[in-house]
Amino acid sequence: MAPHNDAPSPPGLYSAGFNTNGSAPRPVGPSALRLGDFTPTESPLSSSFGSSSLGNSAGMHLTRPLLPGVYVPTMCFFDPKTEDVDEAMIAEHAVRLAKAGVTGLATQGSNGEAVHLTHEERRLVTSTTRKALDGAGYSDMPLVSLAAGGHGILAGLANIAPRACVRTIELYREGKLAEAQAMQEVLSRGDWTAIQGGVVGVKSGLQSLMGYGGYARSPLPRPTPEQAKKWREGFEELYALEKSL
Repeated sequence: MAPHNDAPSPPGLYSAGFNTNGSAPRPVGPSALRLGDFTPTESPLSSSFGSSSLGNSAGMHLTRPLLPGVYVPTMCFFDPKTEDVDEAMIAEHAVRLAKAGVTGLATQGSNGEAVHLTHEERRLVTSTTRKALDGAGYSDMPLVSLAAGGHGILAGLANIAPRACVRTIELYREGKLAEAQAMQEVLSRGDWTAIQGGVVGVKSGLQSLMGYGGYARSPLPRPTPEQAKKWREGFEELYALEKSL
């Protein structure tokens, strides 16, 4: 296992959403607000599979605006014995989220344990995710932010219940506010469990309920049997909702 020295985040941690029709890339000049700083065309998570040199010689960057919807700050997974990055599980998890209808993914956040990764490992996680889908992300608390004029959420809880997060947004947009509120209440109870358990608790819930997830990387602790039972019970209502959708 490589040493877990912290390193500055590599470029290209975010990209435009994939479960949308999307919009054409637009060039951004060097003096503009540069989404290109977050979505450079050379990024392994770029919204285009190929690279483009459009405007590069003129200091231009291709970008796509973030689209409304649910974005998921994805988790990083490790081999339980060696704590090496588990590329297969990272890819499997990303595909599961994409199939659930989320708009995009974000890697290298606190959910992804970026602080425990070397610079090279961060690039590996991003490029592994990129091979499975077009991802990128943003915010939290669906109904509150939408009612205030927000366009989407950055939902860490969507690592466990992506369909429930997406459906809550859809119900709100369809004007079914009572149904959206009822679903949001289930999400909120699950979120309280996630807040209490952090990455350790969410991974424990994934492992108990879905059979994958493993453990957080050292120095984070592994849950005791009692804690694992607590996290499982805390997520059971939310998991039942997710399975029903």
